Amino acid sequence: MNVLIVGQLDRKEFLPLPERITALASEPVEIRTGNDFVLLHGGGWNPDVIVVALSHPDEHSEDHAIAALAAAPLARWIVLLGEWCASALRTGLPWPHPLCVFEDEFDRRFETEREVLRGRHDPLPWTASREETVAFDLG
Repeated sequence: MNVLIVGQLDRKEFLPLPERITALASEPVEIRTGNDFVLLHGGGWNPDVIVVALSHPDEHSEDHAIAALAAAPLARWIVLLGEWCASALRTGLPWPHPLCVFEDEFDRRFETEREVLRGRHDPLPWTASREETVAFDLG
C-alpha cells in the first residue's frame, strides 16, 4: 500500500502519524511525506491513500484542494483535522466534508478505506451527506 501524507508533520499532533499508519496498515506500506502535493504530479508513484494532516482550517485554498483532488481522483482521501480545526466543519473547509475526520475517528476511517481498496467495502463518495458519512464510518 502506498500512502502519501501531506502536512506539517513536525507539529506535535501529527508527529506519530507515519508510525500509526504503518501499524494500521497490517501489510507492507510505503509512506512518503511532504508539505505540498508535488508528489501527485508525475514520478510514476501513485498513492493508494492520501492523508492530509490539516493544521488549521485555512491551510489550503479551495482551488488548491480541488487541484489536489483532481490530480489523484482514484486515491482514497482522508483529511485529518488538527486541534485548530475543531469548528471547521461548521464554518467551512475547502475539502469535501465526507473526507474529513478528527483524530479520534482516524483509525476507524483508515481501516475502512483499506477495506475499500481491498474491494470489501463500498467507497464513500466525496458528495456524501452527513448521514451517509456516519453510516460509512460506523459500518
